[in-house]
Amino acid sequence: MENLKTQVVARGDLQHRDEFTDTWSSCASMKRLSKFSIIAAKLLKRVKQVDFIGAYLQAKATGRFFIRLPDIYKQYFPTMSKYFGRPLRLRKVIYGLTLSGKLWVTEFSEWLLNQGFIQSKAEPAYFILYKDKKTWLRLIFYIDDMLCFGSNEQMRIHQHKDGSYSLDQTRYTSNIIHKYNPKTCLWGLPQQISTQVPPEYVYSKENRPLSKEEEEKFPGLDF
Repeated sequence: MENLKTQVVARGDLQHRDEFTDTWSSCASMKRLSKFSIIAAKLLKRVKQVDFIGAYLQAKATGRFFIRLPDIYKQYFPTMSKYFGRPLRLRKVIYGLTLSGKLWVTEFSEWLLNQGFIQSKAEPAYFILYKDKKTWLRLIFYIDDMLCFGSNEQMRIHQHKDGSYSLDQTRYTSNIIHKYNPKTCLWGLPQQISTQVPPEYVYSKENRPLSKEEEEKFPGLDF
């Protein structure tokens, strides 16, 4: 079976070039990619590749961009026919715009900085995240492709179905659960006990039972 797919893009060639003087966006250079690979090889780390699906579609349109969808597509989308043949303002950028690449890189870079990553001044497409002295994650990206490796290879950047991203240690948690699973553990741990702790409960010194009555609400836990 032959797979066919199409993608709606903007006619960036019809945009006035004089309106966009700064269209440069940072991408990994071959020199930095070589150094990135050398560091991974020296530390004996496995480099992982990430391909962002619809990367440009995740970036917010910071300016006023308008497109017009051809009337010929009305027959394929009858429930949305009123949107064809008329100017539509973009809330998110799409492929083909003069600033699509720049806005996507800006959006992704700002998200990484908000997560605690440190951006290289010499190579803006190179980021490092330090959790502590022994836990770190390095990544480098070229447009919508990214390479990364970490100290324990358990940290990951995950893209959700709604297009959002999150940084977590799901693999690390899964490995811990598997390691101490009573069914597979060699030294025999006690069976797991189901509790009534709600999913949003956060364990901390401040968020703990203050009386025996409150402790009884969470059987099987040591406070």
